Amino acid sequence: MDFDQMGQGEKVSLGGAAITIVAAFLPWITLGALGSVSGIDGDGTFTLIMGAIVAGIVVAREWENVDQLATLALGVLVAGIGLMYVTDPAAGIDTGSEFGNQIVSEVVSPAVGVYLTLIGGVAITAGGALGYFGDDTETQPTQPAD
Repeated sequence: MDFDQMGQGEKVSLGGAAITIVAAFLPWITLGALGSVSGIDGDGTFTLIMGAIVAGIVVAREWENVDQLATLALGVLVAGIGLMYVTDPAAGIDTGSEFGNQIVSEVVSPAVGVYLTLIGGVAITAGGALGYFGDDTETQPTQPAD
């Protein structure tokens, strides 16, 4: 697939997929002085897989309505996971006691990977929506002036 021949929706979705894939390997939550946890140590594995699927759709398929809708749906899922961790970075952490969960929620904060996951998910969603609902025409290469 020639990047110059891609439509705007494809380009936006591919960029969002790249951001999502990179974000999975970055810190998602910080645990105060205890350090941080990367995305691939938790739900980042799912976002990594979804980002890879989006990249595969954009590069290997013809960017038809089914591809655009699949991309849009995957983008919503990625953005939802990112938003969940931005608003509640302790999501998925259960210490077994209410007191322990309260302590964890005070110490845990979102890190750069979660924010980039959210941005990547929004970009994937926007690219799919642009392709399906918008005017996602292919970029025409410019002709040299005579």
